[in-house]
Amino acid sequence: MFRENGHAEHLVTIGGTFDTLHVAHKTYIRLAFECADRVLIYVTSDEYVNGKKSYSARPYAYRVDKLEGFIQELECEKPYHIRCLRSQNDLINDFIEKPDLKENLYMVIISPEYYDLFLDINRMREAKGSKSFLMLVKPRSLNPTNNDISSHEVRKILNCPHNEYY
Repeated sequence: MFRENGHAEHLVTIGGTFDTLHVAHKTYIRLAFECADRVLIYVTSDEYVNGKKSYSARPYAYRVDKLEGFIQELECEKPYHIRCLRSQNDLINDFIEKPDLKENLYMVIISPEYYDLFLDINRMREAKGSKSFLMLVKPRSLNPTNNDISSHEVRKILNCPHNEYY
C-alpha cells in the first residue's frame, strides 16, 4: 500500500494482554497511532494469556471492547485492526508469511522482554528476502506515577485481582 505521495505506508504493530487498560497502555497505543498510517494490534487470547500470566485475565471480548472504546476516544481516523494472538508462532507466521505484513510492516513497538523474539523474526524476514522492520523498544517501570507500568504491577500496587485502573 502506498500513501498519496508515493511512499510506502507505515504499518505499525503493537500487542499485549490489555487486561487493565492503564495509562501506560494508553501512551503505548497513542504512540502507535502517531507513528503509523495504519495500526495492527495483537491481543492475547484467553488461553495464551492464562498460560503466561500469574493472574487470571479478564475475558478476551472484554479486553478488546475496552481497547476499542479507548481507540474511539482518540478520535483518530487512521485504520486499525485487532487480531487475536494465540501463541508467539502466530507472530512469526504473520510477519514472515502474510503478504500484507511481509510487505508493509514498518515498525513494531515492543517492551524489552520481546526484543530477542522480534530480532529473530527480523533475521528470518531478511533471510527470506523481506525487508526488516524498525523496532521501538518501550521500557517498563515499577513506578506507578510513570507511564510505563505493567498491568501486573498495577494489580500488586492496588492489591486487587480485577481493578478498574483506567
